[in-house]
Amino acid sequence: MRMEEEQFHFAMVNQIKIRIKEKISVALRPSQAEQGLVGVSSAPRPVDEIFDVVYEPPNSPKGSKRVLFRIQIKLTKIPTQPTSATISQILECMEKYMSQNADANWQPTIQGRIASMHWDQKAKPTPLLVLEQSNEGTNVTFRTNRIKE
Repeated sequence: MRMEEEQFHFAMVNQIKIRIKEKISVALRPSQAEQGLVGVSSAPRPVDEIFDVVYEPPNSPKGSKRVLFRIQIKLTKIPTQPTSATISQILECMEKYMSQNADANWQPTIQGRIASMHWDQKAKPTPLLVLEQSNEGTNVTFRTNRIKE
């Protein structure tokens, strides 16, 4: 697979990072400023964004970019976490999912909730990678240090 080629992998992951920062950070921001309201948002905001990952083959004429796949990010932004932290978590999920040496037991989490990443098998004609946050259940807590008895 082309993702094993270091230069191609770097180009795709870098493009994904840029697109996430462009599209998702705007979608995560409160719409209160647009409406002229002041204050901190207190209600969760649903985010459902789709963007393309494109590639221009090296031996092709200018402007012949091809869409390799699409990425859909579906989550609910909770107001207790800053947008920058949520973006960082999304980027980390994408990087780990795209890496060849990912841990088989790795589970993506966003805003302390379990997320799922999968290829939509019904998406035609362009493959669709879906990052979806689970809104069921409770928050996930991580223990970083083991307690020694």
